[in-house]
Amino acid sequence: MARNYNLEELRALSSAFGEKESQTKFNTFIFLPFGISMGTFYIFLTPLIPFKSPIDFVLVIFGLLFGGLGALFGWRQLLPQIVERDYQRKQFNEKHRFVNTLTQLMVDEQRSVWLCLKSVSERVDGQFKTDLEILVARLKNPDEAETRASFSEFSARYKDDIFFVQYVDELSSSFLEGRGNFKTLQELKDSYNDIKLKQEAFYTRKKAVLSMAFKVYFSLLGFVMVFHFLPPIASVYAPVFSHSILGWIDFSLFYVIMLWFFNKLSIGFFDDNLLQMQK
Repeated sequence: MARNYNLEELRALSSAFGEKESQTKFNTFIFLPFGISMGTFYIFLTPLIPFKSPIDFVLVIFGLLFGGLGALFGWRQLLPQIVERDYQRKQFNEKHRFVNTLTQLMVDEQRSVWLCLKSVSERVDGQFKTDLEILVARLKNPDEAETRASFSEFSARYKDDIFFVQYVDELSSSFLEGRGNFKTLQELKDSYNDIKLKQEAFYTRKKAVLSMAFKVYFSLLGFVMVFHFLPPIASVYAPVFSHSILGWIDFSLFYVIMLWFFNKLSIGFFDDNLLQMQK
């Protein structure tokens, strides 16, 4: 789960692997929850044509307040997780490119491991490129202790990815002791490719679940909207429900359940622990 970020931290995270995210994207994940929250309030607690009574003016104001709660949810809960997920995916793609390209280059035994690393550093992007360039610079004329320390510091930046850490450990051995472990590097590369395929399949399944959840939710709102048009119900909807204490209590309970539901949904959607190979 993403930690709390301020605006500058979110912008820095979003630009770590390329162009900074546009303000439009930031606004979308604030105003979309605002619209859903406010719209839900109005569908439940206002008549088809509002302002029929003084209570409707009060309900409009409360609708804006509930919209504000939705915007706060988007800002504090959704936006940080969306930006962090995007960051993690871009980072993984750069690591995946590194592992595959480097393993391919190391097939040529005429190239030193250092030259292979230098070549790969020119083919990756973002923060990963910066980290790799620092590693390459430190490995130019090192002794054994400096070499191990440099590789260790590099892999420590990606310690949650145990396969990548193992690959870097084997790479360190290749740098110091020759390419006797090249088969191990190839096996780790193949495992990393399998992880990428499983990642994409996992993301696809979670997107399908998210899409279904929204379809069910908006179908529920559509069902409530029908009450505004059914003649026997429409005439009594306001006095019996939207203008009554009972209706307000019922909606408050529904809104709490809705917040709980969307919070659980977002936690599940952005929880990628299944993709992280823990020690």
